[in-house]
Amino acid sequence: MATPILKAGIAIDGEREFKNAVTNINSEMRVLASEMKKVTTEFGKNDTSVDGLTQKNKVLSEQIETQADKIKLLNTQLEKATTSQSKANEKMQKYREEVEKASTKLNAMKNDVNATDEEIAKQEQALKDTNQQLEKSQTQYDNSTKKLNNYKIQLNNAESDMNKFNNEVKQNTELLNKNETE
Repeated sequence: MATPILKAGIAIDGEREFKNAVTNINSEMRVLASEMKKVTTEFGKNDTSVDGLTQKNKVLSEQIETQADKIKLLNTQLEKATTSQSKANEKMQKYREEVEKASTKLNAMKNDVNATDEEIAKQEQALKDTNQQLEKSQTQYDNSTKKLNNYKIQLNNAESDMNKFNNEVKQNTELLNKNETE
């Protein structure tokens, strides 16, 4: 009896929509960066006037809001990728077990005087097929790990950018408060 072949196909749901959403957010972030550049050149980089700081804070607030959307999106995709990787790992483990069972069965058949050459050939083919499925599942697991790591990198970078924006708002707010008390 041949070992059953399991299909190894796992895809992250909504990956195309995710990529489109990230592209749109990145585009919006470039527009906001150009607005910040405009404000900076209009008022000067080290301008501490109330109008200049207010304009910078306005753009920074928009950047923070957009970056928060990106972080939320990346967190959702990271969760999906983690689930996908877990499923790929489970399939890979299942194939490893199937290979072990098929190999054990083949060895037992080779030692059994009642086993026919045809039965042994069928079991050898079953082992070969299962090994191929194991290789495919290993490749899929490796690919899902790469995607997961890529999402982690993107999330870390987005959170880093968010920290920069929050620090700039904090500095600008401190300068605004200082200007208002003078």
